[in-house]
Amino acid sequence: MKSPTDGKPLLVIASNGHGWDHISVSSKKRIPNWTEMEYVKRGFFEDDEVVMQLHVPIRDHINFHPHVLHLWRPHSALIPLPPKELV
Repeated sequence: MKSPTDGKPLLVIASNGHGWDHISVSSKKRIPNWTEMEYVKRGFFEDDEVVMQLHVPIRDHINFHPHVLHLWRPHSALIPLPPKELV
């Protein structure tokens, strides 16, 4: 997939297992930006679906690539949202 911001390649890996949809987005030389993550999100999920990025405790980090971000969506639970006026 090409980046909507600079046209350079983004590596996108989609998986589905253990009750989660998971999308990894990476680039060769930098972490993907907000516009790129939103572009990938729109490519894999409906506009009204909520997807999240997680910041887990450092002890739980498994980092196989220095420039990767992830999108997650659980299958059996709704992701809670803050009040609309806060987003």
